Amino acid sequence: MKKNLTFLAAVLALGLAVPGCKKSESSNPVPQAPPSGPVALTLRWPSGKRILQTFQMQQTMQTRMPNSTNAVNQDMTMEQKVGLTVSKEQPGGGHEIELEFISSRMKVMMGDRVLTDMDTTKKPAANSKPDPAAQIFQQLIGSKIRFTMDASNHVERVDGLADLQKKLLANAPRGSGPMIAGFLKENYFKQMVEHNRYLPDKPVQPGDTWPVQMDVEAGPLGTMSSDYTYTFKDWEVHGGVNCAHLTYEGTLKSKPDANSKLMGMNISMEDTKSSGESWFDPDRGLFVEADVNQPMKMHMEIPARTRPGTTAGTQPQTITMVMDQTITTKLDSVK
Repeated sequence: MKKNLTFLAAVLALGLAVPGCKKSESSNPVPQAPPSGPVALTLRWPSGKRILQTFQMQQTMQTRMPNSTNAVNQDMTMEQKVGLTVSKEQPGGGHEIELEFISSRMKVMMGDRVLTDMDTTKKPAANSKPDPAAQIFQQLIGSKIRFTMDASNHVERVDGLADLQKKLLANAPRGSGPMIAGFLKENYFKQMVEHNRYLPDKPVQPGDTWPVQMDVEAGPLGTMSSDYTYTFKDWEVHGGVNCAHLTYEGTLKSKPDANSKLMGMNISMEDTKSSGESWFDPDRGLFVEADVNQPMKMHMEIPARTRPGTTAGTQPQTITMVMDQTITTKLDSVK
């Protein structure tokens, strides 16, 4: 069961990422005076360039098992690098973007005991036991997905997803196929490039607010629905440039999907509040940093089962997991 919880936490983390970039510190231009009036915050992909991004997450999780007064504490750190290659501008102003999974690292501790210590840039030890979470991330490395985007930065087509689905499901740990299949859908991957959904559709200035609502398919949780209010707090020099400093807060809700279950378990999440901040450079058309804090409380309902060859069975049980995670995505380079 502990391995299943680790695997679940790791895969869920991928579905809860937020967009954002952190500007490379190698370039530190002298900032100009910020605009005095409303300005358009418009996402612009750099044609012909390759963007390297790093997603980082820190998570603490407290698990309460049935009929136990003691909670199990677990800490996880995860890092994933991806590359986004932007084609030259297409007729009509759109782009084709190829996303490649480059590397992943993850370490999970339960007290002083190491449950998982995985780095896809290194070969696993010859005598190491198979790790379900590591197996999934290993299969991701080198995989590519292509997005065809229109001039408004909306995804029109996703290619390569069927090959990735076949690859991951063929090597999926026992019982995890429905959960993995739940994530391997277009909407899940679209969020990795449709960063424009977080920006206002008209020029704004400090003090302005706008709503951001979206649904993301999240495997055994069904659909994650977020309802945020973004605020243009102020202009702030960040990474050496004047950025629109945005703050946001709102709620996360899960809508169950009866077809997405892990080993027959029902998984639900209580409504939770989430908040964060980001910095957007309107001159470059890029986020230069974004951070989010997501506290969550989830329940795993284990159905009653009959033991093979007997009339005896187990009683239904509920496992409660309380998580607190911080997520940052940063830009390593644009070349």
